[in-house]
Order: sequence, then structure tokens, then C-alpha cells
Amino acid sequence: MTVAVVTPIYNREALTEKFLDYSTVWRNKLDERGIDTFPIAVISNETDGRLAERYKWTTLWHQNNPLSDKANVGFLAASLFDVDGALKLDSDDFPSVDFLLSYLDLCADVNFGHVRYLYVYDRPTRRCAGKEFSRVGSCRWLSRKALEACEWEPYETGLNNRLDGSMDRRLRGLGFEREEVRIDSPLITVKDGSNIWPYEEVIMGVRDETDPESLWRENYPEELANWMVQ
Repeated sequence: MTVAVVTPIYNREALTEKFLDYSTVWRNKLDERGIDTFPIAVISNETDGRLAERYKWTTLWHQNNPLSDKANVGFLAASLFDVDGALKLDSDDFPSVDFLLSYLDLCADVNFGHVRYLYVYDRPTRRCAGKEFSRVGSCRWLSRKALEACEWEPYETGLNNRLDGSMDRRLRGLGFEREEVRIDSPLITVKDGSNIWPYEEVIMGVRDETDPESLWRENYPEELANWMVQ
């Protein structure tokens, strides 16, 4: 299996570096399982470009506006590789290795995959909760068939918000409905105080309050866990 990983990056230098550093861990683990990855970073400034290049990501430039166009640039680049599909990961998304292994295995027979259950972690306050959402943008999967149908541009153009809904509409219009993929291992999105959507707005309503220390230490490398819960 060959997978492109598309990640738009903008600022959040410390968190982005942890994301990129951790990506070397899951890329090596996926490689051991016969899953080749082509990581693609779409950057909008020189600092982010240097970071992405340091961790050997293919790097493309696009202004950080509109966001849907920036993300589409990454998917268009994925069309240059002979991939079976693509994952959309944001630079604050931290899927555990077990999550990725299980998810990609199940997505082999899925055209448009997503998860509902997401952990949200606010690093400045060490608050953490899990919740089943109606729509999650983190770690969406698009098969080659779906990507070819939308000509490798899964987002409607010209948008700075409601990107996930735009992908749903575009893919649905081409005959692809989102399919939920249930995984027991964690997928965590991390808030560090500079995200567009802060913790309180993401995790509103009924949620499962969680001890972040055990979540990080039981599922992630020690160095990353130490940084997250220090």
C-alpha cells in the first residue's frame, strides 16, 4: 500500500516541530508493515519550509489564504506519485501508531473514510477529553478512485472555513459518501493556544474527560509524551 500524507502548515513552530518529529516514528512503523508514505507539507513561510525539509517532507508553497486552495495544492501534488490514496493530517493531529496501522488496514476497501471519536488536548491547561463528533476533519482518507473523480481537488475552492463540509459536498456529488471507520486506539488533536478553534469551542457539550498523562504515556513515544504533559 502506498499513501500520500497531505499536511498544510502555518506557524505554531513548536507544535509543528513535534508533529514532524513524531512523523518519523509512524513513517518507520508503517514502512515495517509494507506501507510506503509520501509526506507532503504545504507551507506559507520560510520557517515552516525549513522545518518540513529537515524532516524530509516534500514541500510546496502556497499562501495561507484561501485555506481550501492551500490544501488542494497538496492533493494535486499527490497525483504525481503512484499512490493508493491519501490521508489529510493537520499539523496538530497526533494519531497513535496503532491507530494508523489499523485505520489504513481498514481503509484499503474504503473510498472516503473518517472517524467520529476524537481526543482533544489543550496543552497549556492540560485539559483533555474525548468525544464522538458528527464530523471530524482529522485524518480523513481518500482513495485513489475518489481523488481521480474529483481531479485531486477534494475541497471546494475559495474557502477559509467549513472546509470539511465542502469536502463532504464535493465527494457526495461524485457518488462518494463518508464511511465511518471505528478504531480503538487514540487520535489526538492538540491545542496550544494559537489554533483557529480553541479547546473550549472544539470540545463543547457531553464529552469523556480523560487523564492526559496516561493517554500520552501509554500510546506515544516517551519524549513526545514528556513534552505534552510537562
